[in-house]
Amino acid sequence: MATSSHVTRSPMAISLTRMVVVGLMNLPLLRALALPLGLSTTFIEEEPELDDASLWLYLGIAFALVVLGGIFAGLTIA
Repeated sequence: MATSSHVTRSPMAISLTRMVVVGLMNLPLLRALALPLGLSTTFIEEEPELDDASLWLYLGIAFALVVLGGIFAGLTIA
């Protein structure tokens, strides 16, 4: 005579399992709160000048990092 080893779960256990799984799936959607670490904040009201060398250096480095990131992402896939 064959015995069946199926375990029947109660609807309460299934509901609890589903709530835990859905809660863990939504965990990456939680947002972090910014902590007010600085006592005073200063805002720059003037536009940066286009002739400023530090602006072009910053933009050049940002461009290079974006391109390198794309290259490494492509190499990861290949």
